Amino acid sequence: MEPDYAHYTYRELLEALESIDKEAYPARVEALELRLKTWSEETVLKAMRPNNNLIGSIAIFISMACCTWILFTEGLVKAKLFFAPFILVATPFIYLLQKRKYQRHKGDYLRLDKQGVSLKLGEAEHSLLWSNVRSVICSVNKSHQAYFFEADNSQHSCSFEAREFEIDEDAVFDFISQQAKKHNFVMKSD
Repeated sequence: MEPDYAHYTYRELLEALESIDKEAYPARVEALELRLKTWSEETVLKAMRPNNNLIGSIAIFISMACCTWILFTEGLVKAKLFFAPFILVATPFIYLLQKRKYQRHKGDYLRLDKQGVSLKLGEAEHSLLWSNVRSVICSVNKSHQAYFFEADNSQHSCSFEAREFEIDEDAVFDFISQQAKKHNFVMKSD
């Protein structure tokens, strides 16, 4: 029975190709190589920005309730909570700022496909064809994975951080690497 490679990620396909016995299973090797060639053409990565407004609202509400309870039960002098009144005053403003930020970024999306990158951040919307990309600067560490697309026309350059979207960061890196090979643009890492 032949395995179905249709749902494998790019890295899983590479691992399967490295670990397979090429002499015993030549048909599987051909199927894997074909799937690796067509992976970036068939793959479309889409992601929306997650709703973090609820978590922030709950955290602000709990901190405001705790500070209010401590302030009125223990008293300002006894508990030595000089910062409690400031927290009580600042909390509604922080909540409103978070709510406004969420409303501004609610429709943000990222789409990577065989034609290019489509990105919407706030009111700015970017569409960039792979043929217009001169280079991609990739910054990867434990806390983030950010990409800056440098276009032939500098006005069309765009950047995004993969962590801000609900998307597999390894798949994004693999997809952009494949497009760099296919369209001959430079992919730099720092």
